[in-house]
Amino acid sequence: MRQHHKIERGFWEKIASKAWRSLHENPHQSFSVESHFFKATAPIDWSEALMPERLKICFKEQGHARISQENDRLSFYRTTIACFRVENGQKAERLNASHHAFLTRHSFALFSCSLLSAHNNSLPPGLAP
Repeated sequence: MRQHHKIERGFWEKIASKAWRSLHENPHQSFSVESHFFKATAPIDWSEALMPERLKICFKEQGHARISQENDRLSFYRTTIACFRVENGQKAERLNASHHAFLTRHSFALFSCSLLSAHNNSLPPGLAP
């Protein structure tokens, strides 16, 4: 998790000095909670901030973003909650001319899958272990 924070913090600090903040980190249970707040004046490709093999739950308060891979696309709009597994090759974009404010819960996919495996039949595609 510490490597993830180093990469993500470095990326978002290039966008704005206080764009990213760690709210909680538990390396023993492999999860963290972060807040993001910034204004995008141009589209932002945030693909490099995505760490593979993670499960993210994003609570979006403001802004519009997209994440895509091959033929699949997930859009994040104001006041939405999204859950997705990060994989190699995903493209991610924050759209311009809007404020972005959101909380993100990160965890290692293997850790999350072990917790979710009891609910395998009720999980949407892409989240089932």
